[in-house]
Amino acid sequence: MDRLASEPELVPTAVEEFLRHSSPIEIFGRNASHDLCLHGRDIRRGDIVALGFGAANRDPSVFDAPDEMRLDRSPNKHLTFGAGPHLCAGAGVARMEMAVTLETLIETGARLAPGSEQELRWKTRGDRRGLARLPLTIDTRKTN
Repeated sequence: MDRLASEPELVPTAVEEFLRHSSPIEIFGRNASHDLCLHGRDIRRGDIVALGFGAANRDPSVFDAPDEMRLDRSPNKHLTFGAGPHLCAGAGVARMEMAVTLETLIETGARLAPGSEQELRWKTRGDRRGLARLPLTIDTRKTN
């Protein structure tokens, strides 16, 4: 937050990096529309294929230092919302909500203090990534 406050022009790239780094949808299933061979594996029309968005967004052949959070990462061709004709219809709204939240936190000077790592609890579904519990203190008192 300190970096974004001092470099607010990074908000758009930071939004993309947050989405890449912690994909809310980890795995998504599709049915193959036609027969094909991919990496030596035969996939037949109708077969269920699992797409690992979370893994793809950490692919070291695509992203330099994929496990690092880089607010200025560019390019950032993550697959968090899918791609092409299967791009999530709500992707633009999700990006806007995240950007507005970050900009509001910056403008108000709010300070965030997350609870301890032990207090966090992740949801147990394997296909979606999200916190079931996130203790967070938001201090909105101006310090200057």
